[in-house]
Amino acid sequence: MLAVVLILYAVVFGMLIATCYHPKWKSRHVLVKTIQSLGFIWIATIASYYSRDFGFYFSMLPGFVLCLCGDISLAFNDRKPSDRTFLIGVGSFLIGHILFLTAFYRIASFSWTDLIFPVLMVGVSYLLTRMKKMDVQNMLPCVLIYSFFVSALCGKGAQIAMTSLSNQAILLGVGSFLFLVSDMIILFLFFYQTKYVSGKFWNLLTYYGGLLCLALSILY
Repeated sequence: MLAVVLILYAVVFGMLIATCYHPKWKSRHVLVKTIQSLGFIWIATIASYYSRDFGFYFSMLPGFVLCLCGDISLAFNDRKPSDRTFLIGVGSFLIGHILFLTAFYRIASFSWTDLIFPVLMVGVSYLLTRMKKMDVQNMLPCVLIYSFFVSALCGKGAQIAMTSLSNQAILLGVGSFLFLVSDMIILFLFFYQTKYVSGKFWNLLTYYGGLLCLALSILY
């Protein structure tokens, strides 16, 4: 059953990309993105059924649900941009990242060294916002706070992967790294004056690839 769902996940992803680039499909963007996002929750649920690791599943589930909410909100924002839908989407993702990070602490407890990488990445993010064509307007504090938590998630995932080298640990490490890459791309999608046609594709590929890895980690 899991194999079938993974195939459907890939097929719907192709449809989602079509809604981003094909004029006739744009009206279906919100619907297709919602189905795609329900997919990673479905995969996580099936993975928990096979692994019977319901404790880890329920610790990760709130993060998945918040990502779903963020996806839907930003899909509506793509259709009709507004500060409200944008902030709801970004806020949902931020809380989702924090909840994923909390779930990671079930595997490897918090250490003060966990702060080194996110602090460095906040510095990197600040330097990126100072680029000539980057215009974050009054969103700089939000960008830096968001950068801190997504980098903290990536750093903890990398630590878990390097410490354990189990299938679950590697998937958590890869998934959290793809999350970071996806969010760095978002910085350019929303705030960089020059828009790149392939930007949305790479953002969605790394984002949904990252969530797929996190969902499959429950299998082990």
